[in-house]
Amino acid sequence: MAESTLNFSKLSSVSEKKPEIPGYALGEKLGQGAFGAAYRATQERTGQSVAVKVLTRVGPRFREEVERLSLVSDHPHIVTLVDADLDHVPPYMVTPLLSGSLADQIPADPATVDIKKVCSWFQELAVALDYIHGRGILHSDIKPANVLIGEKGFVRLTDFGQATLQDQTKSKLGSFWYMPLAQTEGGVPQVRWDIYALGATVYALLTGQPPRSTPQARETLGSFSSISEKLEEYRRVLKTSRLRPVRELNPRVDPELAAIVEHCLDTDEGYSNAADILADLTRREEKRPLSARPLTFGYWLHRLVARHKLSFLVGMIAMVMLLTGLGASTYEVYLARQARQALIQQQYERGLSLLSDGHTIGLVWLLRAYQLEQREEFRTALLDSLAKQQQIAKPSLYGLRTATAPSPSGQWAIWKDPDAHNKRKLIDLQTGKLSPLPPGLLGSDRDQKDKIRYRLDGIELDPFTGSGGPATWRMRSTDSLQPGEKNSGLAILIRPNTVQRVRRTDNGMKILDRDNGTVREISRPGQTPAQPTFSNLGDLALSWEDGKIEWHKPDGTVSIDSSFYGDIFCFSNDGKFLAACDGISRIRVWDREGRTVANFTVSAPANELCFGPDSKTLVCAGRNGLVWGFSLTEQRKAWPPIELEKAARWIYVQENGQVVTMSDVVIVWKAPEPLDRSRRSPLDLETEIARRTGWVYDARNTQIRMLTRDEYLEKFR
Repeated sequence: MAESTLNFSKLSSVSEKKPEIPGYALGEKLGQGAFGAAYRATQERTGQSVAVKVLTRVGPRFREEVERLSLVSDHPHIVTLVDADLDHVPPYMVTPLLSGSLADQIPADPATVDIKKVCSWFQELAVALDYIHGRGILHSDIKPANVLIGEKGFVRLTDFGQATLQDQTKSKLGSFWYMPLAQTEGGVPQVRWDIYALGATVYALLTGQPPRSTPQARETLGSFSSISEKLEEYRRVLKTSRLRPVRELNPRVDPELAAIVEHCLDTDEGYSNAADILADLTRREEKRPLSARPLTFGYWLHRLVARHKLSFLVGMIAMVMLLTGLGASTYEVYLARQARQALIQQQYERGLSLLSDGHTIGLVWLLRAYQLEQREEFRTALLDSLAKQQQIAKPSLYGLRTATAPSPSGQWAIWKDPDAHNKRKLIDLQTGKLSPLPPGLLGSDRDQKDKIRYRLDGIELDPFTGSGGPATWRMRSTDSLQPGEKNSGLAILIRPNTVQRVRRTDNGMKILDRDNGTVREISRPGQTPAQPTFSNLGDLALSWEDGKIEWHKPDGTVSIDSSFYGDIFCFSNDGKFLAACDGISRIRVWDREGRTVANFTVSAPANELCFGPDSKTLVCAGRNGLVWGFSLTEQRKAWPPIELEKAARWIYVQENGQVVTMSDVVIVWKAPEPLDRSRRSPLDLETEIARRTGWVYDARNTQIRMLTRDEYLEKFR
């Protein structure tokens, strides 16, 4: 329940005998909760200062907290699970000892708030939420006390005791003043609950108090003794009280930041995911219109002026001079024309703005401007942008629903052909040709899905005895954090007559051969490794929580970069290059000598990275639906991003350079063909945009969307 969560109070004066936890010397008590206590402790083996959370009795909440945290603790903005033992008496878990929480940062005087620092924390927490939501987990109890501050000032989300899975029907209560009305009423857990709690946390950091939490409301809530009475009063407050705008409590907060925070608190019309928050925070920095505010002409003009102050000043002077020379009747005609021109210009500017942010849908807005007024300027901008976009390879390779992910080469997939009574067929993702499945392809045994994918490329694998390959798998990086599962593998390499697995140890990890003999041990006392990834040649890349990347080679040499955290890794097929994304916005590429080859920036964390077959191109699938291509030789973007309606979870680059994206459907993309620049008809241009990108403006539903497979084939088969 809301009052019963394991949230520790400040330093407790209760004197009692400290529990004995093997491997840890417990010091002062940091806090006491309803079901246990937290202690400052020293890990005897390493000397590391840690926090040990101990239960006074075994309960399902503690077990769930360890399980949920183990699934996501390898992220830089989520607290690391150092150790846990649920079978010990008493059960315990260990996390790093961090200096304080955001509860200590709530200002007594809003005028003293460091707005820039709060924005940084806001972004980091949104990144953490995007990460855990992408793994199907809802935190359910975000508040300042559950956000710790690390040594470098970065924040880390903690206390996953109320966390739940998105596909569960059982909801959890959060904390008063930080949970939305719907969460108090139960029902299926929603991502919007975490979004609201994040907004309430930032609201408190900017204004000095959570939303609707007046002294009188807090006093009234505290006067009730039962949880049911408290919940009823809290619901009444949320339903009847007014949300004071952020700028009413702190006028120093800019309107854009205030709008983003208040949009988080709107559980009906507000943000539906954390990626949208990150996008608006970026737009705020770039002085572009926010999705959190209605795109009126006045607002659009205000943002435009903010970006181009000097040119607008000159324009206003010219406007005044023009109006003073017009008569009254001419002035009315002039206003009507200006209103129409403003609408057209708005569509045009919006299209250019979206395209500059990497969004293909900007093409549709340019087209709408051209439909209103067929100016050569609009047509040229549209054709110039469209000519650079990657395009759909073939109609038959659009919107495929496949039985598994494509083969590692990106050439083959298993497709449920709707025209053949849902029978599965083999499809060539280069040509679109269909053929019967090879005999024995769908045999049933362990690790079946990945085995099938390799069989599509003609590779038969046995990950237990070692045959076939080369092949690599990146296992769930948190398996070994599960209590009782400390021998689970994190990564696997299969080569003819060779199998190597990575398993976690107390101080790091070890690489084992197929007979469980130790090939190599990698350790750093007090640090937790993350994302171990093999290359086909046997190289191993991994990251440490303090921001250090290591590239271990079969000959025993190690390349190190101490200035980068790797949230996800990828080796080139020839093993010459290693790429990593930091889980926020940066991508870095190294060569085998450990030298930095390239640095790139993306607008969202990566779901996957993939090198092209010649190792000269790197492709990145972002969690915001964009797929970027980068040229390593030219140190720049190879082409404008591909935009998908749903973020790609897998990407592949075929031998012919075509890019395969897979979200819930597979689409294959190729380099753009030359455009017929003589086209002038808006209808022709609309058709060409849809053929190349799949994006259309749906006038019936007044929205921009991608065509379904059936719609696309009907238009372009």
